[in-house]
Amino acid sequence: MQNKKIRAPQGLGKQGADYWKRLHENFSFEATDEALVMSLCRLIDRLHDIAAIIEHDDVAVVDRFNQVVPHRLLEAERSTALAAGRLWRELGLATNEDTDPSRLPLP
Repeated sequence: MQNKKIRAPQGLGKQGADYWKRLHENFSFEATDEALVMSLCRLIDRLHDIAAIIEHDDVAVVDRFNQVVPHRLLEAERSTALAAGRLWRELGLATNEDTDPSRLPLP
């Protein structure tokens, strides 16, 4: 058995590339699924970017009326996680226990 180094395609950030490698080390994909895998890895990058901004700013911020409100990226984080969960399931990677997108295994 040949031990081939798996390389992520260009255009992914560090987290997305690491996730792409982990997916390909643990699963086999049809050529037609590679676009979905790439989309999933881009969403992983986006989730990490959003999480870093929210962590820096905090989950609650003060708006222009001096009111404490939820960070505006919390909704983007939620919708991105849901989209990643849908791709995860569409690729056939989810079991019955893995249907909650918040439990999506991240690198």
